Parts: sequence; C-alpha cells; structure tokens
Amino acid sequence: MAEIITLNKNKAGILLLKQIVETPKPISGFLGIVSINDPGSSPADGVEYFHKRHEKNVLILYFYDVDSYKHKKLNHSETKPTEEDVQKIIDYGKQYMHDNGLLFFHCHAGQSRSTAATYILYLIKHGPGKERHAWDRMVECSQSNYWPNMDMLKLAQKLLPEYNLMPIAEEHHMKKIREHNKI
Repeated sequence: MAEIITLNKNKAGILLLKQIVETPKPISGFLGIVSINDPGSSPADGVEYFHKRHEKNVLILYFYDVDSYKHKKLNHSETKPTEEDVQKIIDYGKQYMHDNGLLFFHCHAGQSRSTAATYILYLIKHGPGKERHAWDRMVECSQSNYWPNMDMLKLAQKLLPEYNLMPIAEEHHMKKIREHNKI
C-alpha cells in the first residue's frame, strides 16, 4: 500500500531536483506528488519537470491556506479550498492506495494543506472506523508542527460521509489554539 511523505515546498524541491540531477529515472518507488500552492505562485522546484515527464503522477492545486477555524475574519477575495479541490485529492489518492511506493505531498510550509490531504488519504486507505489510526499515520509522516487545514477536512467530511473525521481533527485544533494563545 502507498505511503505518504509530507514535505514543505523547499524540501520537496530539493528532493525532486536531486533526483532529476542524479538520474533520468523516476525516484525508486515514487508513485506521485500532490503539490498544493498559493494562487500566483509556482510549485516546488522540480514539480513542473516531473509533471511534464509523468503527467498522471502529479496533481497541482492552487488555493490559499485559508482556514475559517483559525481565522474568523476572512478576506472573501482569497481563494479557499473548494469541494472540487478536495475531490481531486481523493480521486488522486484512490488510484495509488493499493500500489507499493511513495506519494509526496507538499504545500508551502508542509503543515496545513498537505497534512489535511494526508489525513484524508489515510482515512480512505484504512477505512471507516479507523479515523484515529489514519490520524496517527498522518502524524507519523508529517513535520513536527502539523495543523491540518480544517476547511479542507470539513469538505472531506461532506464528500466522505461514512467517516467521522472531524472529532479527532477538532480536538487537535482546540489543543493548538490553546497552545497558540499561551504564547
């Protein structure tokens, strides 16, 4: 079954550029990459190169890390994650869940959008009733300061009604809010 590695934009770029320079072959065990970027920005270095060579292996999305749970006053002109974006992540992941290899997910900091996408795919991989296990797997493959985008998870809950993914995410979110307010 596919494993997911969550990276920030710089680490994803370094990994992909290193691979491009060292060998023209794909990364051993590399299945694909999900690149989540701010609108108007470019993906991590190397992502576009891989996209040209392995188009079906690369999903590039553009939306801001807008999270109404964290930011109560949102600028409505900001491009938020949409149901269509989350459905693309779900569809992308489903095509690889039974393959052996690695999926690389990155967003700017590797903490919010990419970890939300990782949690969503581990939910699908492990099935309903295994939400805590999916969360733990997301934590294992994420950077230490993970804070999944709650708007993405709310959209996933709507698209995947057989899962009860929000209680675990909300518990973690409230813990992060309390930690943030102590600073």
